[in-house]
Amino acid sequence: NVSECFGDGLYFGRAYSPDGTSTGFIVSSVLFNENITIVGTIKATDNRRNNVSIISVDGFFCDAMALTKTTAGIAPDAGLDIEPNNIDERNSNINIGSIKSRGHDGAGFTLGLRNFNTTTDPVSIWIGNINSKDDRDCFLSTPGEIEGSIKIDTMNIECEARRFAMRKT
Repeated sequence: NVSECFGDGLYFGRAYSPDGTSTGFIVSSVLFNENITIVGTIKATDNRRNNVSIISVDGFFCDAMALTKTTAGIAPDAGLDIEPNNIDERNSNINIGSIKSRGHDGAGFTLGLRNFNTTTDPVSIWIGNINSKDDRDCFLSTPGEIEGSIKIDTMNIECEARRFAMRKT
């Protein structure tokens, strides 16, 4: 269980400068996290920014995620945000059984690969089920020039006056 963190509840990515920006100096030469296995359910609630961020990984296995927001946060305020910061990072061998997302002012699920291109290692993402309720939206974005595969078996979005956005950027 991860709740009420000042930034992201869980962040799987590179270590950046003390001010938290990607424009500062990188404090680690490690480009990606490897072979992360989470048995059971990640329960993340009311973290100030994203509940879970996957920025750069090769090998991420998680049975389930239960991501809930009941308080106002700061952007992007997503349930799960898979969004690399740089071209040399990885999003490969990501496997998530199910995502249940509720109440985010941002997307319940974001897959933002706009920083990748044909020189980036192939993407490999599988998600069994996404269930989003009362989140602002679900957002998928790619530059249209990446290699690999993205597979989502089922997706259910239950929201009034909300949207599903899929675009090539």
